[in-house]
Amino acid sequence: MKIMRAILDDTARSTATIWMIIMGAMLFGRVLGFEGVPQSGAKFIGELGLSYTAFIFAILALYFVLGMFFDAFILMMAALPPLLGALVLYNVPLIWFGVVFTIIIIIGQITPPVGITLYVSAAGARADVGETIMEAMPYLVALIAALILITLVPGLIVC
Repeated sequence: MKIMRAILDDTARSTATIWMIIMGAMLFGRVLGFEGVPQSGAKFIGELGLSYTAFIFAILALYFVLGMFFDAFILMMAALPPLLGALVLYNVPLIWFGVVFTIIIIIGQITPPVGITLYVSAAGARADVGETIMEAMPYLVALIAALILITLVPGLIVC
């Protein structure tokens, strides 16, 4: 019975830690979303009048930074709709952009300073966050390489 109690206590602590991290990140994202930060960034890039390639890389840079601070749901619901008109204006294939958007959000979610996925993973594994970040780096490099490749060769995604 003592072992069962220890297991339940341990599970409760781990679950509470993970949920506190998630709730803090969601609260932070909602405050910034309420202030219009993602919408302003997307609208700003859409109105710059950039070339197609510069527009794509500006979007990637914007969503990379936003992905570090916001959870994916906030970005999909708050920052993507204002950008849709610009995507259509620049004739960006929407299926291709959906794949690119997903990859850039994943990259942001595992990149410090916030990188909520890193903190949740470290808490769940009871690992040091610094060690978790170092262990995630090869995956981050692979994701960035894949993103660059499908950005430069969009035919890999869109048939």
